[in-house]
Amino acid sequence: MLLIRSLIVLLVLLMTSCANLTSVVVSDQVPTLTDNEGLLGLEVNTLDILRQLTLENAENGEQYGVNVIKPGTHNITLKVPAGRYCVVKFNVYDSRYSYDNGGFCTNVEAGKLNYLGHLMVRNPTTYLQNTFPTYIARLGKNQPTLCEHFIGELCALSIIVIN
Repeated sequence: MLLIRSLIVLLVLLMTSCANLTSVVVSDQVPTLTDNEGLLGLEVNTLDILRQLTLENAENGEQYGVNVIKPGTHNITLKVPAGRYCVVKFNVYDSRYSYDNGGFCTNVEAGKLNYLGHLMVRNPTTYLQNTFPTYIARLGKNQPTLCEHFIGELCALSIIVIN
């Protein structure tokens, strides 16, 4: 019985030490942002399941991310405090990739949708591309209200890119 309680405590501690997942914007509703919050948007393209994609605020070390990303191309939008954010780690292909030098980074301005890029995860190479039109097109298709609020009329025009 003591072993089971110890394992439960260890599991709870591990879960609470993971990246802050409450910041992921999944609905089409425009999130309420404080004066110091913005949205960080990125595309992720992976051929295998990606786990623990973690972005870190370079100024205070707070981490945000996504636990599991299925194979394919996905838009991810995070609600985060303004600041500089870098991809610092993820797990894929039974390996853990860490970027001690800051990884792929962008600045998040308060009140705006800020685009990091298109993260292409391949074995053994991972790189970042700027494919903002496809990000907008996917956002316009999957979250049209959010897209219209932050991007405007370009959302309606850009849906043609991925249809």
